[in-house]
Amino acid sequence: QTDRSTKGPVVNSHYMTAAPGVFACGNALHVNDLVDNVSAEGERAGRYAALYALGLNGKTELIRLYPGENIASVVPQLLVRGEDSEVFVRLKKSFSDGRVSVTGDETVVKKRGAMAPNETVVVRIDGDLAVKNLTVDAEGV
Repeated sequence: QTDRSTKGPVVNSHYMTAAPGVFACGNALHVNDLVDNVSAEGERAGRYAALYALGLNGKTELIRLYPGENIASVVPQLLVRGEDSEVFVRLKKSFSDGRVSVTGDETVVKKRGAMAPNETVVVRIDGDLAVKNLTVDAEGV
């Protein structure tokens, strides 16, 4: 399964694709603006691939993330329920003073400040949410 916006595979927060045991990260997954983000994704994907190979990474319940109107892409697109996750967000337009919010049953503001499309915004999302879907969006304040 390929994400239209990133042109890379859809992954969960363990960086596993829809094909069991196949993991993707870094620029094979989406364009990164910082090598630090590529390294962090590679480390996470490697850890989860090792757990999968050992049989310690069983079936998981997933929460689907959808990009809102002002979001170009969100990676990973699926969160593992019960685990906090870092999500990499790319915007469609700049905000001199904006905010990134995550909406499920309620809206939670995650980031505030100046943001631009050429910069990845890293958002931490709580995995203990009792929702099936979340929308990530940005707006000016």
